Amino acid sequence: MPIIPLLKRLFLSMKIAKSMRWHKERRRGSQSEDVMVLLADGDAWKALDEFDPEFARDPRSVRLGLATDGFTPFSTSASPYSWPVFIMPYNLPPEMVLKDEFIFLALVIPGPEHPGKNLNVFLRPLIEELKQLWTGVKAYDSYTKKEFNLRVAYLWSVHDLPAYGKFAGWSVNGHLQCPICMDDSDAYRLKHGGKYTFFDCTRRELPARHKLRRSTTAFRKGVIVRKLPSKPKTAKEIMAWNRRLKVDPSTKRFHGYGELHNWTHISLLWELPYAEALMLPHNIDLMHQERNVMESIVSMCFDVTEKSKDNIKAKKDLALLCDRPNLECLTDGTVHKDLDQLSHGLIKARNYNRYDVSGFRFRTAKVEKSRPFAATINSGVMTTAYDANENLVHYYGVLQNIVKYEFDGPKPLSVVFFECDWFHPHNGTRVDNFGMVEVKHGSKLQGQDNVVLAHQGEQVYYLPYPHPSLHAWWVAFKVNPQVLPPGEEGCNEDDDHDVFQEGTFKKERSDDDDNDGFQQDERVECERFRKCNSVRARPAESEKLLIKPLGEWSWDDVKWEGNKGPRTKINGVLGALCRYHYPGMVVVNGEPQAATRWAHWGPKKEVLENGVEGRTLQGVVWDNFWTRYSTDVDQNDREAMKALKRHFSKAAEKVIHDSLYNARITAVCHYYKSDIDAWRWLAKLWSSPEWIEKSEGKRINRGQDPGHKDGADGHFGLQRRMEAKSGTQQSFLNVFLRGHRGPDPNNTDVLCSQAAKDKLDRYGQEMVKRHGKGVQWMQQPIDVDALYQSGEGRRQGRFAFGTGVVDYNPSVSCVGSSSTSTATSRRFRVEDAQEEAREAREEARQAREEARQTREQSKQAFAYMSSFMQQLTASLGPEVNLPQFCPPVFTPQTVQ
Repeated sequence: MPIIPLLKRLFLSMKIAKSMRWHKERRRGSQSEDVMVLLADGDAWKALDEFDPEFARDPRSVRLGLATDGFTPFSTSASPYSWPVFIMPYNLPPEMVLKDEFIFLALVIPGPEHPGKNLNVFLRPLIEELKQLWTGVKAYDSYTKKEFNLRVAYLWSVHDLPAYGKFAGWSVNGHLQCPICMDDSDAYRLKHGGKYTFFDCTRRELPARHKLRRSTTAFRKGVIVRKLPSKPKTAKEIMAWNRRLKVDPSTKRFHGYGELHNWTHISLLWELPYAEALMLPHNIDLMHQERNVMESIVSMCFDVTEKSKDNIKAKKDLALLCDRPNLECLTDGTVHKDLDQLSHGLIKARNYNRYDVSGFRFRTAKVEKSRPFAATINSGVMTTAYDANENLVHYYGVLQNIVKYEFDGPKPLSVVFFECDWFHPHNGTRVDNFGMVEVKHGSKLQGQDNVVLAHQGEQVYYLPYPHPSLHAWWVAFKVNPQVLPPGEEGCNEDDDHDVFQEGTFKKERSDDDDNDGFQQDERVECERFRKCNSVRARPAESEKLLIKPLGEWSWDDVKWEGNKGPRTKINGVLGALCRYHYPGMVVVNGEPQAATRWAHWGPKKEVLENGVEGRTLQGVVWDNFWTRYSTDVDQNDREAMKALKRHFSKAAEKVIHDSLYNARITAVCHYYKSDIDAWRWLAKLWSSPEWIEKSEGKRINRGQDPGHKDGADGHFGLQRRMEAKSGTQQSFLNVFLRGHRGPDPNNTDVLCSQAAKDKLDRYGQEMVKRHGKGVQWMQQPIDVDALYQSGEGRRQGRFAFGTGVVDYNPSVSCVGSSSTSTATSRRFRVEDAQEEAREAREEARQAREEARQTREQSKQAFAYMSSFMQQLTASLGPEVNLPQFCPPVFTPQTVQ
């Protein structure tokens, strides 16, 4: 819109009209004339006054500033759509000059693209008005009650750098991009980054004898700056330069563009009559500079990849230009595996209600509120920290939330935090004369620093005073840590058993079923590596091998409470160790292939930091596992240790099988990236027709009906729900019938599968045969002998149903009566013999390896002694009978 009516309207208000004269009539007070207080004290303002003294004599003469930038009126996330041009009068006092009511919209340049060279077309109406305002227009001054000749002059414009270039007509790209240096620019192109930089181009602006001009290490290495400071061109010089520019018809640009200058077009501002008096026709706003600099610093410090300038190319250019060896790229290119894993960030975070650590059982305050008649309170937390004066401060609080963060990668890296409401350590905590700590539960510590690591907290409980005068205070008592024995509950009133820290290996496992998994026992406290003969089964308590967390890792490997009982499994730790020490490519039967079985971890050895080979990777996994766990197996018992290693190998074989599956479904995992050849071999294997056929078969099997309706938490989860609903203990058969019912819940004769009905019928007939027709066999515990006979023994190591709840050791007569059991026993005896034969072969191989090393050492010792004798004979002479001082020369014999 026209700006003349807007400027004339300023003088129609007496208050504003008086303020428009303030820059001339203000009082400086005690301030010196050399001190710049307002824009009127600057050289650019004074230069315009000197150009036209008559314009300067009238205090109502207006000086205008101009600004433009792109914006979108539709959304804050879209790219700029239009470019408004604003003007503001600088005559006003500082408290008024930048208020919204004194910033006027002069015009809007439409989009959607920036006009570029055509900017002059849109600025033409504004320039014509500025020409008219320089000569003056009639206006009424309400402050003096008189009419006067209003004159207005353009003083400068303020933009960001891209808008600066468009408005001034000088391109801000290329080696001549600086609009101040212009053709006297020292910019140069980075070799690796490819962009132009002005690094170390400002040292020339320093005084001639400044010490930084002679520094060869502070800026560019080996560079001494002797060039004189640059001299910005005046408006007259720029106007003369513009008059000499000629357009090249072939490129439609000025001759010499990009080599001698960067002029894209001649701005209409040079048509103003007073253009030669403008000292600062265009300016860059400092807001963008501060923001860009701080954004680069923050992005570099916090490694924000999208905005950080600290990349590999920058590091390479830094090595060429600067003497900063500590900032250059590492030449060896190695980084610790844990740091590499942490760099990939978090994979998941979970909230929990209970946690066991350092001998304490913690519960959140929410859980405690749901247990009003509980015998214990486990939500109190105490931790210590040092204040600014290095004084130890005790913090008491109430646990509100438990959060576990896990990091993606092959190694089990996780951290557990306690979020607490803390009582104020000074105003809300005191110690009485008897040494008891009291906390004021109404005095809470404010702020966001309410998190501690789980192992940093100690447990306390709070007791209130019975007297009303001390109702606001609680007494804090520390809890002594305890070690919970396996198989016992830590709290009698707590019916959740998923928080204990023990685990077990399974006793035995067959290789017949590769899909056999290590499942968690839902009725007992320990996690287990489980085994039946050939399919999943629940082993007897007497057959379970207990594993306990050991040392500083015990707080990390815990079990968690939840709707379905998610827990950290012992085999999960073993799998992480196997993946962490993945051997990559190995040679099997003379052919290279990727490691896919536990046996492939045997031949490969770890490489130490000095390049020397160390233990085998199997030994590394074994040692690392037992630094985190312990077992009651006697290490001096050779047979027991053999059995333990056999169980360990079976478990490792299973977790490696699972790791290969996970590697396939999650693309290139971190531990397979270490050996790209191994990954290519696996990708070729997975794309083979045999593997695709096998995978399709397994997919069809997974999609089949499970044959029950127990739900996601299984038989024992269904049993807990039924007992909680009825208030009575449920037999196994009642739960089995409920989990296999058909579409009609009231008709128990129809089950979801005919196989389940046949199993129950055969078992019922066997029970009637053994105990008579009046037996209520559905309400009684399972008769193991009847179950054994009704299911024709144990097919593939399991009963028809109830395998996980019975502990059955068949007698000689039972085994003899069942061909299946006899065949199973015979098969396991053959497997045990084969396992012993493999162990014997391995021991023989180790003996041969030790003999070979002995021979090599003997040869080296013989060569050393021979060389020593020769040198000694040459130095002493033949007259000395050396054999009398040395043992006779020996010849190493071959060790059989």
